[in-house]
Amino acid sequence: DLSGAVQYLDRIQGACCPLEKLVCIADTVEAVQAAAASSNTADANRGTQKLTLDELLPLVIYTVIQARPPNLVSDLQYITLFHHAQDYKSSRQGFAYANLQASVEYLQSDRMKTWLAREESVHECTETSGKDMNCLAPSPCI
Repeated sequence: DLSGAVQYLDRIQGACCPLEKLVCIADTVEAVQAAAASSNTADANRGTQKLTLDELLPLVIYTVIQARPPNLVSDLQYITLFHHAQDYKSSRQGFAYANLQASVEYLQSDRMKTWLAREESVHECTETSGKDMNCLAPSPCI
């Protein structure tokens, strides 16, 4: 359940300074990791190991989709431009920031836009004419 992570990400709007926004981001990523660790589908042998980036990034992307925080791109730019601590990029906050930045970039990518357009067209085809199977033909891989 990623609802805790969604709540942490929602707090970014109320944060005033770059450090507060970084803390919200770090709390979000830690909540994603905690949710994955406590999940019923988590590997029992994993113990307290952290998720790999290949496992973490899709969960952070899903959290961003669920939270839909307004001005997230602006918030990330604000942090980049106005947070002057030199060591934050090597800290837990920097790790979380990098993951959130990668998630936003993926969501803004052409690959994601193509996928969303394809999903929308399939949805429209099934709503308007469920008998037209040409609409549901698989499209080439993205």
